Amino acid sequence: AINGRCLPLIELKILPGEEGRLEEQVAALLDHYHGPFAVIGFNAQAHAWFFKHRPKFPRGLDGERLSDEALAKTTLDLAYLFDGQVMLAQPDFLLLDLESAAGTVGRRYRAEGLPVLGWTARSPGEMAAYGAFCDNAGVAIFRNIEVRRAGYHGIGFTWDTDNAQVLVEDFEPERLAVTVA
Repeated sequence: AINGRCLPLIELKILPGEEGRLEEQVAALLDHYHGPFAVIGFNAQAHAWFFKHRPKFPRGLDGERLSDEALAKTTLDLAYLFDGQVMLAQPDFLLLDLESAAGTVGRRYRAEGLPVLGWTARSPGEMAAYGAFCDNAGVAIFRNIEVRRAGYHGIGFTWDTDNAQVLVEDFEPERLAVTVA
């Protein structure tokens, strides 16, 4: 059981246009969790929901493919688009892959005071590499729960799109972020 001994990162994988239902149900569950946690994900609209309805819940916005090399390979202004996502989401921190954290986008946000968490360190070497560009790094130790039917998944929850509900069989509040290993 976690019992507040670590900070679970609850990653919500919500497609654009599907915002609202999952956030509401996850928030209701997290209202009963008494340890530290943070809600993370790529969907800025989902973060905006939490900012409006649970502003005290820490939020981390995921970003990837924002390295200087990736930005140079496209005619899209991905940095500008990500800036819009950050403005909408109002995150407390960013989660960036190593190349994005080391690039202009990651360095700029960090210089502006928005903490950057490296996502995901899979070895001690990667953890050390993130240290030069990030305030901290997440370590991959859990696998996600299997998705049922055409649902979405996040750490600790399975979203059933057919029934519009969070499936939490064997749910124990003290094991909120523990997933099937």
